[in-house]
Amino acid sequence: MQVAPRTPIVEEDFRFYVSRLIPVPPNEALQQTLATRLTRTRSIYRRLVLEQFIAQRDAVRVLREVVNGTRAPFRVLDCAPLSAEERKKLILGLPKIIKKLRKGLAAVRLDPAKKSKVLQKNQTILEALSPKPTLIQNLYERLVQREEKVERLVSSQDPVRLRRLEALSLSSPIDFLQTLQNARLAHKNYSAAKNEICRRNLRLVISVARRFHNRGMPLLDLIQEGNTGLMNAVDRFDTSHGVRFSTYASHWIRQGITRSLEDHSRTIRLPSHLTQAYNRYRYQESRFRASKGRRPTTGEAVEIFGLPEKTVRNTLKAAENPISLNIALTHEEGASLFEMIPDEKQGSAQDTADEKILHQQLEKAMACLPSRDRTALGLRFGLFDGRTRSFQEIGEILKISGERSRQIVTRGVDTLRQRGGSSGLEDIWRQLGN
Repeated sequence: MQVAPRTPIVEEDFRFYVSRLIPVPPNEALQQTLATRLTRTRSIYRRLVLEQFIAQRDAVRVLREVVNGTRAPFRVLDCAPLSAEERKKLILGLPKIIKKLRKGLAAVRLDPAKKSKVLQKNQTILEALSPKPTLIQNLYERLVQREEKVERLVSSQDPVRLRRLEALSLSSPIDFLQTLQNARLAHKNYSAAKNEICRRNLRLVISVARRFHNRGMPLLDLIQEGNTGLMNAVDRFDTSHGVRFSTYASHWIRQGITRSLEDHSRTIRLPSHLTQAYNRYRYQESRFRASKGRRPTTGEAVEIFGLPEKTVRNTLKAAENPISLNIALTHEEGASLFEMIPDEKQGSAQDTADEKILHQQLEKAMACLPSRDRTALGLRFGLFDGRTRSFQEIGEILKISGERSRQIVTRGVDTLRQRGGSSGLEDIWRQLGN
C-alpha cells in the first residue's frame, strides 16, 4: 500500500505568517525587561480595580455564586497551581472570606473615614484568592459601564441623584471619574505590555509547534493553539516565580498544543488520561527500540507501563488509529479499501449463484402444482420472504385449519419428490425434508 507524502512544513500561508513576525527574537536582557514591565503594570491594574468599593461588592456577589454552586470555581479563581486538597480547603473557606469582606464593606458605609484602610485590606484578601484575569476584566468593564452614567449625572447637576450616587459608590462623582481614569490608563499600559511580550515571543511558539508537526493537525493550527497557550502564560507569569519567561511560556505553549491534539487530531477522541499514558509509552518504546533494535513484547510493555496487563492491552488498543473505508489504495483512481473487504453477511458469489439457480428450478417445478399448494409450500419453507411459518400460521393466512395446511404441504412435497428425476430436483427435496 502506498502512503501519501507528508505535507511540507513550509507552505505559502506559513511563509506569509512568518514574514509578518519580528525578525529578531528577544535576547535574555530584553526578555527580562518585558517580563518585569508586564508584572508591574498588571499589579497596578489589578490593584486599581480591586480597590474600588463597587468592584469589591461585585466580587463578593460572584464569590457567593461560587459558594451557591451557580458558578464553577475554576472559572473565577486560578485553581490550577493548587492540589486537590488545597482546592477543597479553598472552596470550604470561601463563606468565611465572604463574611469578612461583607463586614468590611458594611463598616465603610457606617464610617467613611475608614474607607481607604478597609478597601486596601479587602483588596489584599481578594488578591490572595488569585482571581482569574477574566474576573478582573469583568469587574473593570462594569466600572467602565458606570462611567457614562456618572458623566450624565454630573452634567445634569441633579442634587438628589448625585447624593444617591455618592451613597452607592462611597465617593464623589469627580473622585470616581478620576479613579476610573487611572484604572483605564493602567489597563492601557498592561495591554500594551501584554501585546509587546506576545509579539516578541511568537517565534518561540513556532519553534515549539514544529515539534508536533505531522501528528494529525496542520502546522498553522498548531501555531494558533500555541499562541493561546502563550497568552495564558502572559496572564499568569510573575517574576517572583524565579524562572525565565521563555521557560515558563514553553510549558503553556506545549500544553495548549497537546490538548488541542488530544481533542482534534483523532477521528475518535481519547480521554486525556489514555492519551497521556500512550504518549509516555511511545517515549519509552522509542528508547527501547533504540537500545534493543525491536519493538517491546506485551510483557515488556507491561513493565514499561507499570500497570496490569489488561490495562496495557486496552490502552494500546484504544490508541489505534481508525482508517476510512473510502481511502484509495493508490494515488490513482481505482478500488477503495471498502471494495476489497469481503462482506461476511452476504456469503460468497458461488453460494449466491447456487441459490438463484435453486429458486429458478423450484419455480419451474412448482408450476405444475395448484395455486394454493404453491402458496402453502412457499410460506412453509420461506421461499417468498426468507421466513418459515408454522402450519397454524399458514392455516390462518389461507383461512383453513392447521391440519389441512399440513396435508397440503405434505402433498406438495410428495408431488415434487415424484417429479424430481425429470425436473432436476433430486437435491431439493432433501433440503426441504418431510
